[in-house]
Amino acid sequence: MIFCNRDGTHGCVKILYPSRRVVFNVSGVFVDIGLSKALGDGVDLVDYLNYVLFVAKSNPNARVLAIVPDAWGDAHRNTWLATEFYLKLRKRRVPSNLTMLIVVHGGFIDTYWMQYKILYFNYSNVVSTGFAIPSRKMDLGSETIDCNRKPPQCSASIRAFMSRARQELGNVAIHLLGANKRTLANLGDYLRHVYSFDSDAYRLAPSNRTKREDLGDKRFMITNVINARKWANEWLGEIAKYITQ
Repeated sequence: MIFCNRDGTHGCVKILYPSRRVVFNVSGVFVDIGLSKALGDGVDLVDYLNYVLFVAKSNPNARVLAIVPDAWGDAHRNTWLATEFYLKLRKRRVPSNLTMLIVVHGGFIDTYWMQYKILYFNYSNVVSTGFAIPSRKMDLGSETIDCNRKPPQCSASIRAFMSRARQELGNVAIHLLGANKRTLANLGDYLRHVYSFDSDAYRLAPSNRTKREDLGDKRFMITNVINARKWANEWLGEIAKYITQ
């Protein structure tokens, strides 16, 4: 399982489009469009596509994971956006180190599963492809779940989707967007089937001890990679044994 975060503590750097810095000496790069754009008017598909391809070409020795443009809370628009992005992507020369992640949203997943399967097969014809599951606020079921308040319910939805995807599509890559520690912990052995996840939760001091030792009276201010890695490892706890570096 690959842990992507803004400090790149475990070999995968998370960047938010359109970050100016795109070159990293790491084994993995994760490109996200951000929740605000998914909730709003979205991104310019061509500009975002050019950006993703540029990031992939700029990091030839890294596995680059990139989110397919999505629409939070609107499954119909979400699948439409993914289709439009695919039509543009298939006309380009795609670097072999790029993996596109189709974000699953909205309503009962049974209603849209066939559309997501078609999208998966279409994307797979031109690029390595996986799925991304929103894991901070989740809208896979009949209602939105706040994963910070109800991690067991979020974990159950993730397990259900992963089981179906693996049964029907094989060993498909699954990324968890913004997953918190309790949701991850509730996945148990299913963590072995999670390809990657991103989180910045470790940036809030994982314990009062680290807060006193590293930052004095401050709470949310990592200033160097040494502290960031230390905090991330403490935040991960038992989950760390699943992390690939």
